[in-house]
Amino acid sequence: MAITVREALTLDALRAVKIIAGHKGLDRQIRWVHIIDIPEILPWLRGGELLLTTGFGFPRDAATQTAIIRALNEIQLAGVLFETGKFIKKVPSAVLKEAEQLCFARIEMRQMPPEIL
Repeated sequence: MAITVREALTLDALRAVKIIAGHKGLDRQIRWVHIIDIPEILPWLRGGELLLTTGFGFPRDAATQTAIIRALNEIQLAGVLFETGKFIKKVPSAVLKEAEQLCFARIEMRQMPPEIL
């Protein structure tokens, strides 16, 4: 049984997240959760996933970031949750802008302190 991104954000495990773009995409259904931190993410995704990433392998140039967000939206990914702090300080502005235009949920979770894990 699938749940929406909006419903997932009510779970205790996701209480520390912040929706940073694509608020209109929160009703997309999640069929799977996938963790990927490599540069070539598209071959690993089929659509409907909530992608979790630290941004370690995410491209650094705005044009490539925008192209990836468009491609993820085209395969109907449910959304992307970036953990910021260790590898990326904040979600890149090109990602936020494109996600907002596409109504594609971008979610941010600050790095969890070790004592909470």
